Amino acid sequence: MDDHDFRGSDVHGGEDVDQSMVHNTSHVNSSESASEKGGITPVNIRQLIHAEMPETNHFVIDCKTKKKRIEQVTLVAQIVKFTNEPEKRKLNLFLDDGTGRMSVILYAIDTEKKFEACGGVIENGLFLRIYGILNIDNRTGTRYIVGTGLSLIMDINEFTTHLLDVIVASLHSQYGSLVGKKVPKVQQQKTLEVSIYELVAKKPGISFHEVVSELNSDFDATIAAFQILFEGGNLGYAPNSTEQYVVANKLFY
Repeated sequence: MDDHDFRGSDVHGGEDVDQSMVHNTSHVNSSESASEKGGITPVNIRQLIHAEMPETNHFVIDCKTKKKRIEQVTLVAQIVKFTNEPEKRKLNLFLDDGTGRMSVILYAIDTEKKFEACGGVIENGLFLRIYGILNIDNRTGTRYIVGTGLSLIMDINEFTTHLLDVIVASLHSQYGSLVGKKVPKVQQQKTLEVSIYELVAKKPGISFHEVVSELNSDFDATIAAFQILFEGGNLGYAPNSTEQYVVANKLFY
């Protein structure tokens, strides 16, 4: 595996951070242990950037109606830059998921064994699924993820699945389970967003009126759902068009 020459400040999103500093990772468990606890939350980077921090290393997201404390998280993103420091048993990744950019630091890794899951290769442009814990550099205020696991993404469908997982997790944390409940109007609106996203993913280049027709959805509600999906970076216009839509898996620059 080739070791790319990137400065430590690049790995921390432009902040001048001493890469040799020791971060507190005593609370970090393996990804396998986290899975057993069932505490893994699918997120995008924008959620992590804007997560509230009511106390040290205590982050909460989806605060409009219900605060959800996040511990272990998982995200899917593209490697922009990376450095491998085998002498420190540390790997630094700088990732972009289309909603934002953030550093991931994996400590005390066995390089050969850890990268077997990634086909033995880590390089710029690859897409990864990361498991980890959100943390903050107390000196600079820069947020980063202490990674506990990673895997290489080969199937574009996993991007779509992850984005839908993020939406579902966000809805569940804000409004609770739908089982045995009457769906409130605000939740119907959120469900429409998921339906639109799935339809556009299935039929890239579809028009607004075709979406309304296929989903038999309310015109104004569909406009509102499209606006939310555009603002969230989930949908975009097809090339050379302002009337046809595509899933923003061009999310990854």
